[in-house]
Amino acid sequence: MKKYFQLRTYRVDLWKKTADISQELILFDLLHIAQSTEFGKKHNFSDIANLEQYQKVVPILRYEDIEPYIARMLRGESDVLWPGTITSFSKSSG
Repeated sequence: MKKYFQLRTYRVDLWKKTADISQELILFDLLHIAQSTEFGKKHNFSDIANLEQYQKVVPILRYEDIEPYIARMLRGESDVLWPGTITSFSKSSG
């Protein structure tokens, strides 16, 4: 068990050291996937080359800001916030 926990501790420590890089890679994967959506085109996802540029061109939004997009997706419109037609929606409290 000691070997298992040493390996597990090593992996957790490595993840903590590289979390920011991992998150940035995931962000750019998501931007690439969503670049052809209406929202992606509006905010030039295809031209974003780094985190600072992303922070500059993509505003912080409240639910009220994206509610019209969500309403359109609920009506079956595709490629609004995410590629394709969204068929499953979920509510959260925050």
